[in-house]
Amino acid sequence: MSKKTVSYLRVSTEAQSVEPQRIELARYAEWKQIKIDQEYTDVISGTKARRVGLDKLLADVEKGLVGTILTVKIDRLARSVSNFSDLVKFFEKHGVTLVIPGQNIDTSSRSSTSRLMINVLSTLAEFERDLIVERTNAGLEAARAKGNKAGRKKGYGRELPLEEFKKLCAEGKSQREAAKILNFPASTLTWRVNNG
Repeated sequence: MSKKTVSYLRVSTEAQSVEPQRIELARYAEWKQIKIDQEYTDVISGTKARRVGLDKLLADVEKGLVGTILTVKIDRLARSVSNFSDLVKFFEKHGVTLVIPGQNIDTSSRSSTSRLMINVLSTLAEFERDLIVERTNAGLEAARAKGNKAGRKKGYGRELPLEEFKKLCAEGKSQREAAKILNFPASTLTWRVNNG
């Protein structure tokens, strides 16, 4: 079975239209003489972890149905630099090429420019993670210096219930609701789930 070339389009609100993105990718496909076999769309903020269209796309990637993904900008696809880096690794693991024409990104081995972009973004992702860890540690140290138990009542010091958190989210609970049920900070659980 041949793998499909697909597009991913996203806007943040119903007041916006994916049509400009669709036109841009159609022009690129025509120039490259390729056919877009399927389209995945979302109308949701890019900061949301769960997106119906993206989740379906990722599931189809795992099933081996997708060969190439076209999207207009990094921020249409990913929530952050680190999330983008994780998605690129996921696509590469499944033999999928990601093409973002307007930003000179093409993860096939033929494009040295996109390799440079991916490497730069991966380095930024690692830097972003390190900064988060440093800020978290600095905040805990400052709290300890003031004699504060650094959030014990909210769950610090216990093992993070990541599997339970993922299960609750999969059942339709928001990340905030799931964290409240488990009596842990939503930011801590979300960060650990998204960044391993």
